Amino acid sequence: MAEVSGVLHIVSDLDKCCNFYSDIFGFKKESYSEFKGNEYDELFDLNGVRMRVAHLSLGNESFWLGQFISHKSELYPEESQCNDLWFQHMAIVVGNMESAFEVLNTNHVSGISPSPQTIPKWNKPAGGIKAYYFRGPENHPVELIYFPEDKGTKIWHDRSNNHLFEGIDHTAITIRDTDLSRSFYGDLLGMKVVGESLNYGETQERLSGVLGAKVRITAMRFDASRGMGIEFLEYQNPKAGRSKIHPLPHDLIATTTIIRVRNVEEKYLLAQKNKIPILSRSIVTTDLIKKGEKSFILADPDGHRILITSVN
Repeated sequence: MAEVSGVLHIVSDLDKCCNFYSDIFGFKKESYSEFKGNEYDELFDLNGVRMRVAHLSLGNESFWLGQFISHKSELYPEESQCNDLWFQHMAIVVGNMESAFEVLNTNHVSGISPSPQTIPKWNKPAGGIKAYYFRGPENHPVELIYFPEDKGTKIWHDRSNNHLFEGIDHTAITIRDTDLSRSFYGDLLGMKVVGESLNYGETQERLSGVLGAKVRITAMRFDASRGMGIEFLEYQNPKAGRSKIHPLPHDLIATTTIIRVRNVEEKYLLAQKNKIPILSRSIVTTDLIKKGEKSFILADPDGHRILITSVN
């Protein structure tokens, strides 16, 4: 079965970023590896690739940090807004939003939101959810999210582990057109819509830091009961902002969603048939995510990078 396996953040200081997520949120350091060779040149469409990758986990979900030693990275733009089309965050689920926010304050973490925001009850699909946007040590946006009992998948309501930071629910991407993105992730990859809402008003403005924000939100998953999802953020007001289609793979805005499928070759041919931008030179076998997996990278309609890799 296909699944969203996690996200890969490109960073310029792997050790600093790895320590940030492990020390503050309790991410477990699963592995540190160095990769180089022709297969990685093919995968990233670069010459002379040499990179260090840390695999982290929180609960049952995974997160990767990658640093290109061989290529200089363009830093994440400090003036980035949540409606820019390179915006992508991962949503860390918390058992108690107030306690989690205090941890971030104690560690002087830079916020996008001024404080945690609670979606109002009139917004029935999302009412009662608490959320907070902040920035990682190299400006990547991240979300804390708390689900009341009637929201979110059932795994987030098993509080028996008593962990404040529980796992990763989804990755969210800013897009131009919901229907176009639904077709791409649904028809090509097989994901299904599991939730929709229209968020606006003071709460959404304060959450995103975008004045007058009105956002159409669509949640997509392979399986509604488990696994990470992908969330579309279509800004209806103001419209989607700046774009940098197909940033270099070693730039810090080149966040990559990792999706496992049963037949990599089939997806590659389907992408070719539909003239979807393929960002790798070919399908290659690498150890980047798991040992000996066939993989290639493509771009969605707004330039967000997706690593298609094989299910073992």
